Amino acid sequence: MTHFLVSPRVAWFAYLAAVLTVIAFCCLALSTGEGVLWEYGRWDVLACSFLAAMPLSLMLAQTTRNASPGWRFSVFCGCLLIAFAFAVIPPSIGRFTQLSLGWLTVCRCLVAVASMTAVAIAATWIYRGESLPVPIQRSWKMFLMMSLFAAFVPAAYVDAVADGLRADLENSLQSRRFALAYRQSKVLWQLDPGLQVQNKPLAQQIPQLQRAVSQLAAEASRPLPSDASVAEIGQRVTILMHLDENEEALRLLKPLTRGARFQPIGLDYQGLCWQRLRQYRESLSAYQDAVSYWTQQPDSDRKQVSLASAWKGIGFAARHLSQRSLEEEAYRTLVELAPSAENHFLLAQCYSEHQKSKLAAEHSAIAVRLNPDLQPESTSMLTSMSRDHFGCLQIP
Repeated sequence: MTHFLVSPRVAWFAYLAAVLTVIAFCCLALSTGEGVLWEYGRWDVLACSFLAAMPLSLMLAQTTRNASPGWRFSVFCGCLLIAFAFAVIPPSIGRFTQLSLGWLTVCRCLVAVASMTAVAIAATWIYRGESLPVPIQRSWKMFLMMSLFAAFVPAAYVDAVADGLRADLENSLQSRRFALAYRQSKVLWQLDPGLQVQNKPLAQQIPQLQRAVSQLAAEASRPLPSDASVAEIGQRVTILMHLDENEEALRLLKPLTRGARFQPIGLDYQGLCWQRLRQYRESLSAYQDAVSYWTQQPDSDRKQVSLASAWKGIGFAARHLSQRSLEEEAYRTLVELAPSAENHFLLAQCYSEHQKSKLAAEHSAIAVRLNPDLQPESTSMLTSMSRDHFGCLQIP
């Protein structure tokens, strides 16, 4: 077989380019029609698995350097076959039964190691030096260490991603963002099929969310009459927000935020839509308009609830716009209007991020007194605050 002699530096960069190419190819090859990667769930999980497998793959490829070209080609084809087999087995089995986390972890590791070993063997055909671009000592201790690295680093990363995604899914369900929750639940199921969310297994949660999204989508596809009432428009806006179609919801809300058909709740919904689109300046403007309107109205329970909702939205937008004074004012006003445990904790988090430790601890304590379930979050925040601010000037 013909070898092309290149410098070690060029060979190393060529190998890295090949690794990235393989990762990109696998992202496309393993993706479903909905863009979700089987076994890996997300592109970053796949990239972490493949990069963690790189040291082991280099060592395995190095052991074949003195073998005959035919034997190396056979090993190359065998690696590709193993990678393909363990890439397609989990999706096939997953349609009929629930896969265990351990089985998925093994499949991810085997696909990554086999794919990267095939790439490393291919690299030996273009690099003719005595060793691969990164020399690796061949010993059973090194082999064991790199095997553990290839298996446990991605597993730890998957665990962290799954924890964060489960929290996001719970928030989506609480805020009734069913389309987003459906997408998140499918990815989470691929990362850890055994998880439960809101005391319900993901295997049961997913079909229920799918039915809900399908029903909402069917309702949203029906055209509104040209003389639709405010109630009909409001119902359609609610459905669109459940589906995370916020741009269309904003289009329908526009006539309700000014003119003869003005409805004050339209400003609140408008602020929330802009918030979900991460357009925080527009969101802040809508919530400030809501505060201006309700401030001029006679006192009532509705006024107090609406003002609390608007100030909460202002605080959220100000935080993302780094308007610290406005954020503090918003959450202080929110606590005055609605002194609940959740709102006290929001103010405590605001003070914590602004390094006002004494005020953060004060409102965190009030939040825990009103709702003892917040104790773990409060402890975590205070611990983090004491660690981050240790040795720094404390702002009262």
